[in-house]
Amino acid sequence: MLTKWAPAWEVRGWKKKSGPIKNLDIVQELWKLYNNYPVKLNWVKGHVGTKYNEMADEWANKARLGAKLP
Repeated sequence: MLTKWAPAWEVRGWKKKSGPIKNLDIVQELWKLYNNYPVKLNWVKGHVGTKYNEMADEWANKARLGAKLP
């Protein structure tokens, strides 16, 4: 949803009509990176066995618990 909502939020001073933007610091950093590097973002449905999506979920949960990642 970064590419769908962030452009409008940026124009409005990082505000949205319905309240605060969750994880605004992360959204802003990702938006900056997205605009400075030639990447293509692809949405994938979560928890259906997509290899790298499952790996990202596993790593995110490990990091949340304080584990060191490979």
